Amino acid sequence: MGIGFGMLERQYIDSPSGICVNANMVDFKIPSILDVPMVEPIIVEPDDPVGPFGAKGCGEPPYGVPAPAIANAIYNAIGVRFTEIPINIRSVLDGMKKTQG
Repeated sequence: MGIGFGMLERQYIDSPSGICVNANMVDFKIPSILDVPMVEPIIVEPDDPVGPFGAKGCGEPPYGVPAPAIANAIYNAIGVRFTEIPINIRSVLDGMKKTQG
């Protein structure tokens, strides 16, 4: 989810009409199983004293981590800082042209 958020998922809105031009899953790109790395889950057993019945959240907290990690990895690799997501190949190439020019 976070990798798609950082690299692929973008909603395109037509300027004059305000209509979403990629409103279906055919045009809205999300990562497939081939695009995501292998993840090794780690189970943490202790109860959370604040959560209901000791429960902990596990779905949304890691969602925000991949996008800035991807941006920092690209910055470390090519020296271009990105402040907008998704960071796709077009934005990387445009950023590299700006630093060379």
